[in-house]
Amino acid sequence: MRETLVLEDDFYGLGMVLACALIVVSYFSIDPSALPRFLDEFVRHGIPPEVRDVVTALVAGDVAAARDTPGQWQPE
Repeated sequence: MRETLVLEDDFYGLGMVLACALIVVSYFSIDPSALPRFLDEFVRHGIPPEVRDVVTALVAGDVAAARDTPGQWQPE
């Protein structure tokens, strides 16, 4: 709804790409506890934990939390 793009838009896009390209939806429907383990593995390989938090919030339908997470991120 904005006329300009901000950093949070990139994180949203990244989260959606990861979710759509890498997550086998039917598997996570069968075993919902697999999603956090799957995302934790990405973090273990160097993806910032905030990305995991954004994807988790989006899967849960919590757009406000997904939107707020990048704003609270303090990259090292």
